[in-house]
Amino acid sequence: MPSPCDLPLPVVLPREAQASTGRGDFVAVSLEDGLPLPSLAPQKPSTSPGRGGRRPEVDWIKAVAIVMVVMIHSLPDTFTSSKISHMDVWIGQITRFAVPSFLACSGYIIASSRSSRSFKAVRQRLERLLLPYLVFSVVAWFYQYAMTKTERGGEKDSVSSFILNLLSCSELGPYYYVFLILCLVLVTPLIALLPQRAMPFVFCVALGLQFAHEEWLLPSLSFFWQVRSPARSLAPFLAGWLASQHRESIVDFLEQGRRRLLCMALLSVLCLLSAVALFQLPDGGRLPWALIVVESYAVLALLFAATVGPTEAPEVVSWLSNASYTIYLSHYYFLTPVLLLYPYVPGTFDPVHILLCTMAGLGNSASLVLLGRSLLGESRARKWIG
Repeated sequence: MPSPCDLPLPVVLPREAQASTGRGDFVAVSLEDGLPLPSLAPQKPSTSPGRGGRRPEVDWIKAVAIVMVVMIHSLPDTFTSSKISHMDVWIGQITRFAVPSFLACSGYIIASSRSSRSFKAVRQRLERLLLPYLVFSVVAWFYQYAMTKTERGGEKDSVSSFILNLLSCSELGPYYYVFLILCLVLVTPLIALLPQRAMPFVFCVALGLQFAHEEWLLPSLSFFWQVRSPARSLAPFLAGWLASQHRESIVDFLEQGRRRLLCMALLSVLCLLSAVALFQLPDGGRLPWALIVVESYAVLALLFAATVGPTEAPEVVSWLSNASYTIYLSHYYFLTPVLLLYPYVPGTFDPVHILLCTMAGLGNSASLVLLGRSLLGESRARKWIG
């Protein structure tokens, strides 16, 4: 039977320290178990994920990106209009960060956990990507058949055409992104084998390839394969991977009073690039693709620097981020009827029309997410419609 002198002594912490532990009225801390006493000095804010393991910076980037994707597809383009206004071209240029943002977020999330890079995790991620894609591709086939009211030939030709489009992620125009992210997920185990100190060099090589690809310095491809080239998707993915590896250092850097200064510098760069793009348009010019790539990374850096840290994203932002894949796959069904019923007048800038199309695509897709999760349950809906 130990004597009272042999028992560990309780230490009652001050009320401020008790509140930080969340363990009731007092906390007994053994002085003999070798554990350090909690510091009574102000503690550094935690940089761990927020509620549900979510990263606020990822939620913000994905939420902004999905709104931009819907707006981009609400703009007139050379496929639907013979002449486009200067403002439509300008908006299309400054919003080109949308798809690279999703690629960067994927690399960021995958790199944040070693278990997410395993072959089992790759299989699970492929399942989460492919099942909703297959569902919406089948819907797209019937949708386009109904919209055109014309057959694609015999039944055999229709089926073979559908299978070919399915494999190349082209049943609907925006689905090229699925092709890009599937390729990146498949090579994730190989990227994970690279030493961490080699990642900056690999990223620089990938970035050089992206610049060369955007400026058409690489062997030319058809437009179909130009947008599906790994040369344009690997660098954003690796940028997110690098940011994840150095997240703690970045947060430390920003918490030292540099966040506002960095955000102002990035915002200045974006304003300068946007002004250059705007002034070039009346002369029939457009911002070089290399500068559009710079603008994309500047927007990504700005959103990341402004939101990374312990503060949780608002619920609506987290919800949009959570539903972004479903919205991406489904928004085209809802904005296309608006574009057909109220076509653009060639050469005119119509912001009200853009806003209506964006609201139709975003609002109805969000309603589809809510309806699916209400009818199927969240886990089953996420499995089948994203």
